[in-house]
Amino acid sequence: MPPSRFNQTAWPDSGGHRDFLEFLNAVHRRYGCRSLREIGKAMHLSYTRVHDIVRGASLPVSENQTRSLVVALIGRADAETDQFTDHAAELFIMARRARDEQDSAFEPAARTGDAEAGIAAEPMSESPAATPKPPAVPARLVRRLRRGAVGLVIGAVVVLAVVVTSWAATRQPSPTTAPTTSTVLLQDSFDAAGLDPNKWEAPTRADLIYARDGVLNFVVGPSDTKGGAEARLAPRSVHGFHQIAFVVGVPEYIKAGPGGASMTLTESDGKTHRVIFGPGTEGPIVAALVCSRPECHQYDDYDPPGQYVPFAPGEQVPVRVVQSDGQLQFYARDELIAQGPRGDSPLTSFTFELYGAKEEAWHITVGSLIVSQ
Repeated sequence: MPPSRFNQTAWPDSGGHRDFLEFLNAVHRRYGCRSLREIGKAMHLSYTRVHDIVRGASLPVSENQTRSLVVALIGRADAETDQFTDHAAELFIMARRARDEQDSAFEPAARTGDAEAGIAAEPMSESPAATPKPPAVPARLVRRLRRGAVGLVIGAVVVLAVVVTSWAATRQPSPTTAPTTSTVLLQDSFDAAGLDPNKWEAPTRADLIYARDGVLNFVVGPSDTKGGAEARLAPRSVHGFHQIAFVVGVPEYIKAGPGGASMTLTESDGKTHRVIFGPGTEGPIVAALVCSRPECHQYDDYDPPGQYVPFAPGEQVPVRVVQSDGQLQFYARDELIAQGPRGDSPLTSFTFELYGAKEEAWHITVGSLIVSQ
């Protein structure tokens, strides 16, 4: 049996997470130890994200991602391998439950320690910018989903949709406005009939990126993505800006995959960073790809996203990128989700990009764009 490629230095000594990792390791060794880059490519994930999972730094985001991981470890999906994906999903649930219980027990313990040390606990403020967390899905619903009965799955989807929609209804996008002390370099509410040629260059594919109904639309269907679809849109001239703010949404999607929309930000030294958004395989997300190297070109060149911000179809999510004291900071719903290394290169340009993988069909929007100095 070949040696494992997994880095086990960060594995926990025992518990559900350890059991989960040992099982993944056993599957990996049994089926020939595929490289983590091969596994990531099969899952449409970066090498660093896969590495974080198998070395114990994080868990997969869901049962579906766990099953995809096992299929990628094995190299195929068939009846023989179903037993491995099912068992991995069960171990993942136990590992996540143990992690959540540990996390919930940690904060009270920390507060008790503070009290014993004579430190007065400060009351938590109820600021308007605070982000409510989505309600947890009941464990019984998770169990029903795992049984795979069609009627129960449909019922579960309806319940989940109601839960997510109710949570999203409590969210109101923050006003996307430039600070009163800043100079606005570009502003567009996309409420004109088409893109303003004084503000924008012509998109490379006007059928996939266009302005309508007060938003910038990124739309692909199965006929567009049959062989993969790409398009880009750049402003006429925007130089030396320090903040860009906009609102993203996913009104609907039929089939999601690795594709979506993104904004690439370029500094004066040529280094790029990206904000990605769209209908991920687990639901709509926003994330930031920060470049810590001298230059980044492909997905794996960027730092893996520290946080994926999920949102509901139809929800409008404010996004902001601010350069302050030589450091880029990325915000979603006014929450800091990533930041880049310090430097002295100002932002000089940005570009919207669209990529649709085979058979994907979705609609992404951007609105209320403001670029300021």
